[in-house]
Parts: sequence; structure tokens; C-alpha cells
Amino acid sequence: IYGSKAIYSFIPKNGCSTLRYSLAKANGCIDGADDIAWIHQNNTTFAASLSEMLTADYTFVILRCPYSRLVSVFLDKIVDQGRVFETFNRSWTKTLPTVAQVQTRMRKRITGNGPIFPDQFTFRDFVNLLHRERILYSDMHWTPQSAFLVYDKYDSVFQQENFSEAVSTLREKIGFEVCDARSLTSHGTTHLGKADDQFFADTPLTVLRQMKQEGTVPAYTAMYDQSIRESVADIYAEDFTTYNTHFGSKDLLFG
Repeated sequence: IYGSKAIYSFIPKNGCSTLRYSLAKANGCIDGADDIAWIHQNNTTFAASLSEMLTADYTFVILRCPYSRLVSVFLDKIVDQGRVFETFNRSWTKTLPTVAQVQTRMRKRITGNGPIFPDQFTFRDFVNLLHRERILYSDMHWTPQSAFLVYDKYDSVFQQENFSEAVSTLREKIGFEVCDARSLTSHGTTHLGKADDQFFADTPLTVLRQMKQEGTVPAYTAMYDQSIRESVADIYAEDFTTYNTHFGSKDLLFG
């Protein structure tokens, strides 16, 4: 952030569209909502140099409960079956020797473009595949948050679950105005109804996508059983340690 010589460590799914939109406005590259598409076409415009990082007057980052972040990316990027889904699809393909083996594993029902079949693939399948390092780091949206940290110590570490604190502190400390971009993008689920009347971890993508198109998504807690919770805790162990160091466990989805 040029005017205040501040550095923000970008972490996908942690208020990132709102922060990138706010940065673009603060740095004078866009005027407002009509220019929201600019932030998706210029992701590296404000990438800091080493000298800028070493001489920054203020540094901050936003962390998020790993349980919530993973469901968020699944409902956004996997269920919608867009560009990120295709990246995930290709990553999985590279880990399997032949298409024939994939077809056997998925009972030979081909309903999609590639080895992931939307009428069968579930959140449980997604979590199980993340145990493979190649897949875990194949896309920034589910890459562990710890991979984005560039400082051992930040001036401010905020939590997504208490975003209003970040808004007020950034205004007070560096005069940075955070402009809510959630209504300008289709990335979040805050505007959708939340279903918590059943367990959805084994519900296939096709069903979840239909639910979403009709205005409802599963509540985050409805995507977890004990087995999945343990898997996510293992895969994202460093993220949980970092989050708990700063905030404790009270605001975790399963505190």
C-alpha cells in the first residue's frame, strides 16, 4: 500500500477480494465498483519487492479458521466447476497412471470432463485427495495459509472471524479504508441460505451445485464428521498452530 508503506500478505479466501479491491482503490488504480474486474486481471500489480518488504512501516495479514476456509473454497471453486475445478482435475490426473484405473475407481461412470465425476465426487473425496502434497499445493485457494506468510512477526495479525477489528485498526493505524467487495463478486456464500438439517460431506457436486443455484449451501459444520475433522487437522496442522498462537481456539469452527 504505497501511501503508507504498508505490506499486506495476501491469502486466498481470507477476505482477499475485499482487500485487493481496497488496495486497488487506495493505490489509485481504480475508482470504484465499476472497475471490480480489474483486480482479477491484475493480481500481481502490487506484488512487493524485497526492498519494499524490508523497509515497510507496517505489515499485516488476515488468518482464518482452516475448517471454514476449506469448506469455503470447496463450495466456491469446486462445486461451481469453473477454472479452478479444472486445475484440480488436471492435478488429480497426474497422480494416477491411467484413465482406465480412474474409471475403475469411480465405477466407470463418466459424467464430466476428466477423472472427477460431479455426480459422485464429494467433500470427503476432496479432503482425502489433499493428503497428496502435489494436490495440496496445486492451487493457491487451498494451499495452506502458512505458505503465504513472509514475516516471522507482523505488526498486526487479524482474524477473518473478527473482520471488523481489521477494518477499524487499518483505518486508525495507516488511514486505509477497507471497502466491502462481497456484493461485487460471486465468490462468497454470505448471501445464500445455510442448510444445517442434514450431513453433506458425502453429497455429490451435482446436488450441491443445484442447491447453490437455488440459493442454499450447506452450513460449514454440516460438512464435517469426526474423520474429516481429524484429516483436516492433520493436513493443515501448521495453520491451526499459527491461528491458535494468535487467537486461541474459541473462534474455530470446532473450538
